[in-house]
Amino acid sequence: MGAEVSDLGQYSLDGPIDDNIWVVKQGVSDDDSLITVFTDESNDREKRQLFQRNIKLLRSIRHPCVLHYLSSGEVSSGSYLVTERVTPLRQVIDTLDPVEVCAGLFDVLQGLSFLHERAGISHNNICMDCLYITNSGLWKIGGFEFACKFSDGTPEFLSSGKKVI
Repeated sequence: MGAEVSDLGQYSLDGPIDDNIWVVKQGVSDDDSLITVFTDESNDREKRQLFQRNIKLLRSIRHPCVLHYLSSGEVSSGSYLVTERVTPLRQVIDTLDPVEVCAGLFDVLQGLSFLHERAGISHNNICMDCLYITNSGLWKIGGFEFACKFSDGTPEFLSSGKKVI
């Protein structure tokens, strides 16, 4: 289901591009596709579980306004997730004009509408750190670490995320 490769050695990566909870790097795949790689290099068991949760949900959700999963796997330093090429919103928000921001917010609303109405999923963490922009200017929702089905969104589940990050 979108997992074209499972070895991080298939990619040529640049250095980290932001200070997010996950290490984010831009790269190029062997077939010259532009990609973004998120890695979890923490030794914290709870953070690793969150990263795996993010991967699991991204793998199963397909929508133009949701970050496109390409592959994931394990390496000696931790887990990784490969997606389409995106830039964290935090890195470029100051360069966008008001029309671009409005169009981006519309993309986010379309993605949330899909998640709520069609997938029955609540994201539970929409913020600048889970939004990304493609090279063509489309805003994408990522960061599904705290997402859940509406039926699983108990107060206990929702408050458990506050302790981790």
